[in-house]
Amino acid sequence: MLLSGCTPAGLEFEENTAELPQTETTLVAPVGDAGLSFTENVEIYVPSSNGIGLSVVQNTLTRPFTRPRAEAIVRGMLSSGGSGSGEALGGITRLSLYGTNPVEVSGNTVTVNLGASALSLDRFRLYLCGQAIANTLFLQEGIQYVNLLVVGKPVGLDVGNTLPMGAFTYTDAADVNAVYQQLLTRKVGSEETAAEKALAVNLTCYYPVPGENGVKSHTLNTVFSGQFSGTLAMDLLDLLSQQGGMPNLREWLTAVPSIVNSDTQGGDLVLLDFASETEKVIASSGLNRRAVMASLCMTFATFLPNVVGISVTVGGERVDPMFLMEDNSQEAHGEIILRKETGCSLYDDCILYLASGEELISVTRPVPFEKKGNPRELLLLLSQGPQANDEPAGESVFPGETLTDSMIIGMSLQGDTMLVNFAPGFVNVGADLDAQQEKRLVYALVNTLCATGLCKNVCFFRSGKQFDGFSGEISWLGLFYPIVSF
Repeated sequence: MLLSGCTPAGLEFEENTAELPQTETTLVAPVGDAGLSFTENVEIYVPSSNGIGLSVVQNTLTRPFTRPRAEAIVRGMLSSGGSGSGEALGGITRLSLYGTNPVEVSGNTVTVNLGASALSLDRFRLYLCGQAIANTLFLQEGIQYVNLLVVGKPVGLDVGNTLPMGAFTYTDAADVNAVYQQLLTRKVGSEETAAEKALAVNLTCYYPVPGENGVKSHTLNTVFSGQFSGTLAMDLLDLLSQQGGMPNLREWLTAVPSIVNSDTQGGDLVLLDFASETEKVIASSGLNRRAVMASLCMTFATFLPNVVGISVTVGGERVDPMFLMEDNSQEAHGEIILRKETGCSLYDDCILYLASGEELISVTRPVPFEKKGNPRELLLLLSQGPQANDEPAGESVFPGETLTDSMIIGMSLQGDTMLVNFAPGFVNVGADLDAQQEKRLVYALVNTLCATGLCKNVCFFRSGKQFDGFSGEISWLGLFYPIVSF
């Protein structure tokens, strides 16, 4: 059987046909997932001692695989004291992260949410911090864009908090201050009008995932013809309609959007008034209503300085935030939809291996971003079988009973080997499998785990011991490597 499909980064197949493992290992079966972490030395960017540039220093990173690597990198940067050629990220100010998911990862874009201590930095130093994070994540993760929030809000480039900062990208400029000063020329001058002052910026838009209660980010370089807040908001609606089947809600506005301050929320709100037909427009698009509202909220509250959320009316009636909350589990704030509480998930693409006839193929699936690199979650996602947003479409490798969370006693990483310890109930997953089905199952598990780049091989246990398998023709002893054919 040939294992086909694209090979993701970090997944290396053997050149020749590999035999199934036959030798029992001396590795110890894990209990719990505490062993899903490791420590590594990485290069990070920090402010140079001259105060205007960036320097590269070594930093020790401890990463739990249950969280994105980008988050571990940023945490390491915040705790680094710098070195001879560089300073701590915040200088004498100790910086921290803010919120439950302070580092969001979606596609090639990361959004970092800093705590309140960042507000004590002058604007250039804050910009320098954002640039250091962007350079580091580009170096370590290949991330193209980084947004910076402080206490859940975008911060302007200028002290007046009026000029959008936009998304950072990598720079090799020796004098970052000169770059910053050049960007400040985009600010509306005393003899200029906001409506006529163009703005070129990297903008992150959040698009609904079809059929899902989630959004994905996409960052693009765009030029706005003016900086009047109402026009910016309408232009954002135009841009959101360019991908993902999002309807152009600008066409259904009954008034120019406005921005008002909310004392209770500690920031600004974008007021959006739509015609009553908007409900039908959204319904006919096939998109989840929560995801559409989250798309609006997250796009505005990642780009426009000091914006924390939106307030929406449709046909003169306020959109009830409680309708947007899953199981009403989150607190609604009057008639406000906050960025931090949209009731919606941020998605990213993971790689799973599903069946296609007698083959295995690499499938891309959008999932909540925090699950993408979590080995346990990936096995559970694989067990779900094919989903509507899989690309390309595949078939389940679980022809009988599927894998459940309780069937995984523990997982850990030992060097290049991922250890997976299944519960006794895993025997039901393999019941009645023929040899070909069993091969597809084991190598779908192996390839999916190795595609993360966390490991090069996998060792399986059941009830703490290695086992012979299910069909009587295949042994699950020893180490399994991802292979091209067998």
